[in-house]
Amino acid sequence: MTFDINVILAAVDAAWAEEMKAVERAFVEAISDDQYEWPNQTLRQNGDVVGSPRNIVDTGKLVGSQYLNTIAPGEAEFGWTDHNPELNHNGGMNTINGHRYYHRPRPWTQYGISGDTEAPLEYQRADAVLNVPRDFEARLFRFLETDVD
Repeated sequence: MTFDINVILAAVDAAWAEEMKAVERAFVEAISDDQYEWPNQTLRQNGDVVGSPRNIVDTGKLVGSQYLNTIAPGEAEFGWTDHNPELNHNGGMNTINGHRYYHRPRPWTQYGISGDTEAPLEYQRADAVLNVPRDFEARLFRFLETDVD
């Protein structure tokens, strides 16, 4: 059996691209799912009154600002260009109309990757650089099995 390195590299690239698209969809789903606990009802900018659990879609700007940048084979950066994705993701103090309040964290990247809504302490930014995504090895081998003679 012989292996063509170009076929193998193409399989790796295809598997990586497929997995990153799956992670991208998982982040959109994590933002859109009614899963985040909140202590009260809120009147959103879009006019909806929401309780708990809730999603984090209000105007749609956060989910619409998501981008995927493939840095190199096996490394990708996801980011959000909305006005304050870090506050939405990590939580923290915020001021609206002169009133300060604590904004609860809603770690959609953690949920999108693992299904766990509890953010690990090391999250400092809403950008997630992923080096070893879930199921990557299985997808890689599936491509290799179909593309290599």
